[in-house]
Amino acid sequence: MKNTWKGIKQLINTKTKNKSFPSKIVLNNKSITDTSAIADTFNEYFANIGSDLAKSIPHATKSYKYFLQEPLSNSFYLSPTTPEEVEEEITNLNTNKASGPISIPAKLLKILKYLLLKLPFDLFI
Repeated sequence: MKNTWKGIKQLINTKTKNKSFPSKIVLNNKSITDTSAIADTFNEYFANIGSDLAKSIPHATKSYKYFLQEPLSNSFYLSPTTPEEVEEEITNLNTNKASGPISIPAKLLKILKYLLLKLPFDLFI
């Protein structure tokens, strides 16, 4: 077991890597070398970059509604299906997966397939 974990640790490389930090940064033509001041400068930059960028985004002159199209009254359509299409879908169901529609197991749907295909289609609507 010990050798197994040793091998896993080698694969995932759990050893910490050497970290390097900048020894100097230049801000507004001024050189900063103090590690605490460098950290504060990075913190200041990343704490304010979002709001600074947001200020540069121009204000919208048009409402979002201007860009939307009129909704279509008949935008949803289901084409009629045939018993052959239903049979094909039932045949393709995987019996090793979870239950089918209305929690009916796929295996049962396959057994009853031909009986179901003889029922009027409007019964399922």
